[in-house]
Amino acid sequence: MNQRPVVVLAGWLGCHPRNLRRFVQLYDRLGWDSLVRIAPPESVITATASGPSFKMSGGGDDSHTSSVNTVRPSDASKNIIMERLANDTLQELQSRQTPHFIVHVFSNGGCFLYEWMRYILTTKQSSPQHSNIDAHDLKQKLIGLVFDSAPAYYGERTDGLEAALQFVSPAEERDRLIGLARALDPNDVKCRHHQFWTNQSNDATMVPQLYLYSRKDHLTSYKPLEKLIDDKQVLLGGERTVWKHDFVDSDHVGHLLKYPDEYERITAQFTGFCVNRSERTKNNFTMSKL
Repeated sequence: MNQRPVVVLAGWLGCHPRNLRRFVQLYDRLGWDSLVRIAPPESVITATASGPSFKMSGGGDDSHTSSVNTVRPSDASKNIIMERLANDTLQELQSRQTPHFIVHVFSNGGCFLYEWMRYILTTKQSSPQHSNIDAHDLKQKLIGLVFDSAPAYYGERTDGLEAALQFVSPAEERDRLIGLARALDPNDVKCRHHQFWTNQSNDATMVPQLYLYSRKDHLTSYKPLEKLIDDKQVLLGGERTVWKHDFVDSDHVGHLLKYPDEYERITAQFTGFCVNRSERTKNNFTMSKL
């Protein structure tokens, strides 16, 4: 029996597996298996102030990106939890031997995890903890990216973190995490935000991308996001590569809840496009070898 494709569902800050059940069910109806990954809140808070640094170079040798990446040692040591989760996610994808996969991220919590997955897949540095990852094979199998309420432009502010943490329970844990967020150095957060937004804007991963957002979303401002989407369309080749849908009045990561039929229709169209595009590319490659 043929293996089903896999979607990595990278949850938001404060998310629980039960919050992603609707998405698991949606993808199951579309013929996809789901791999749920939720970064611990501490790692998301840390990622707001530190993370991998991508530097562009013309010497890339893979089909999805032209970036050669470096990461400052201090950043790598600070966010080892996020890096390990990304590595474990890639190992799981590898073990499943799926024909192809997409990554569906929610808010910046999911974006930070994808950022580390991308770093591991594209780094040119030898790293013992990543030595068992077949990066070339996984890059060939990555056929699409979905960004739900993401990425969120946050500048040097951490109030978005605090707003997201309001949903964490029990209260003692919520207060502890808010304390960690308030203890972040504003200069580190500002520098990291610039780095994060640059990483997202310059990500030349050559697969279709879908951005799902809302003008009502108070955590992910639509204006900087739409500017990023416009830049991505220029970078990656237009509207057929970079898709977007504005739900107008739904809440942060609440688009599926308010508009289930519309959300599923768009996701079905996008994933179908990704699979068909991948098959055409594979067939064209096979024909060129004959």
